[in-house]
Amino acid sequence: MSGISKTLRKAGPDLAIKFSATAIQQMLTKNTVQSFFRGQFRKLTTGSREKPFQPVLNAEMAADEIISILQQQAVKPKMIGIDGIPGAGKSTLGRTLADRLSLNWRTLTWQEMQQDFEFDDTGIYENIRLIRTQDIEKFDLLIYLDIPAELARKRVIDRDRNGMLADVVRFDRMKKVGDVAFELLEGNEFATSQPYVRIKIPSHAFNHMHHIHAMMKQKGLLWDPSMNKEEKLFALCYGKPKKGVLAYANYGAYSDVFISAMNATLEDVFHHML
Repeated sequence: MSGISKTLRKAGPDLAIKFSATAIQQMLTKNTVQSFFRGQFRKLTTGSREKPFQPVLNAEMAADEIISILQQQAVKPKMIGIDGIPGAGKSTLGRTLADRLSLNWRTLTWQEMQQDFEFDDTGIYENIRLIRTQDIEKFDLLIYLDIPAELARKRVIDRDRNGMLADVVRFDRMKKVGDVAFELLEGNEFATSQPYVRIKIPSHAFNHMHHIHAMMKQKGLLWDPSMNKEEKLFALCYGKPKKGVLAYANYGAYSDVFISAMNATLEDVFHHML
């Protein structure tokens, strides 16, 4: 036994290098990681991980139809919210609408969604957790991009901004909570000919918290004053309250990489011992 321990101590540094090198090699074969590094290279060379903005035909058509709906409903919006999982096309649609309506457009950060955000009285705001975290009663309409999780995941990888999001975020979980959050908004729902674009315009108010509490009562779920809106929506979907970006984390994202690296390292251990 002492001989084995001595052998392992002697081989320890080499085994650590073997494990690290194998893990890195395995990581670099993933298209999500390659996408991440392309985004980082773009940031070094251009100052931004974003590809240059280009008009997208589907977004242009959706924006035109949304404006037509607003005109039909005699709504002159001052505030518009756009929600949807990463890769849904929120920024593209937001910019397109902003040009047509002469409104400022802003992407909110996940840090800003950690607390109640103080919105200006006018503007277009978008975030992946906008409806589930914020008081949205002052918005004139809310747009939810109801894109399938796998398609959104593919878009995130293809756009080369941060492809590793496709590994570390549970898109299916994020979308399920988003679906319920949108469904519990009161208002008239409209759709465009473009897929995945859903719109709600309130008659008087969205009454979001009222409908969330009513659904929780219907499901026999209890809540206390310390729970925020996201926790309540998460409880509606999964039975337990959770909040923040870590509620959607895929903790096993790279388990296959580490298992592979461990197996390669163990093979070396056996070679040292035999």
